[in-house]
Amino acid sequence: MRARVTRCEICAAEGRLVIDHDHRTGRVRGLLCQNCNSAIGKLREDPELFANALNYLERHRG
Repeated sequence: MRARVTRCEICAAEGRLVIDHDHRTGRVRGLLCQNCNSAIGKLREDPELFANALNYLERHRG
């Protein structure tokens, strides 16, 4: 039996969750907060863009 998800699977925020899905296949991936779901969409679901964003943030840590 699958455990019930009560937090965003990326940032662990509590509250209202949305169903995240792959726009190419329609396959459901999980439950996310609206902010994380939007971030994935803004980076066009592209793992290379996510890696570039992570590298950028790591280079500019303050």
